[in-house]
Amino acid sequence: MGTLALGINMPCKSVVFAQNSVYLDALNYRQMSGRAGRRGQDLMGDVYFFDIPLPKIEKLIKSNVPELRGQFPLSMSLVLRLMLLASKGDDPEDAEAKVLSVLKHSLLAFKQPRALEMLKLYFLFSLQFLVKEGYGDREGNPMGFAGLVSHLHYHEPSNLVFVSFLVKGLFHNLCQPTRRGSICFSQDVMERLVLVLAHLFGRRYIPAKFQDANLKFYQSKVFLEDLPEDFKAALDEYNMNVTKGFASFLLVVSK
Repeated sequence: MGTLALGINMPCKSVVFAQNSVYLDALNYRQMSGRAGRRGQDLMGDVYFFDIPLPKIEKLIKSNVPELRGQFPLSMSLVLRLMLLASKGDDPEDAEAKVLSVLKHSLLAFKQPRALEMLKLYFLFSLQFLVKEGYGDREGNPMGFAGLVSHLHYHEPSNLVFVSFLVKGLFHNLCQPTRRGSICFSQDVMERLVLVLAHLFGRRYIPAKFQDANLKFYQSKVFLEDLPEDFKAALDEYNMNVTKGFASFLLVVSK
């Protein structure tokens, strides 16, 4: 159901709603039922309902689609990707125009003076942070691990923390071979490595109502163990530095 609700181009002759769900609302119904009917092949598409109460079917068909509100979140990874676009483009003028078109996007500014001012300040802080962390120089040219951070942009802020662990040599220290000349790692090393990566890229928050439930899990670890001490200390240090940097930035811009 979720795949068809994303708006991907996947037309089909018929759409079947096989069961009821709390996530089946007017918006998802319109998105998914709109797949029925292949352009150039079908005069009309068919929509079938199975095991869904008739009152809900009537409500789905008659309900108005809720108003859509777009979002264009500005993030440090986006700023870094724009820096990469501006510096690596074959046509500098075209690359600059594309970067400016993104920054001037109406959804980014929200057409509100106060929101626009906040975004400008966040953009400046992001530039300062990226330069300080070694992802770019003072001329805005990306450097170091900028490519890796931008490649993992959808995991922010874990992508930035991951690179900070790399720079500190924590993964190097963790993955030392068990014996000279060997590339084999012990079971403990592999488990610690997976644990760290799971904390960075695989966390899913479980609702509070399930955390105290008397449930049994067999196939996998549901609750992650704490980070290893050296990684936890590095993470605390990283968070503290970011907090201090942001506080200093606010003090400067407020004067």
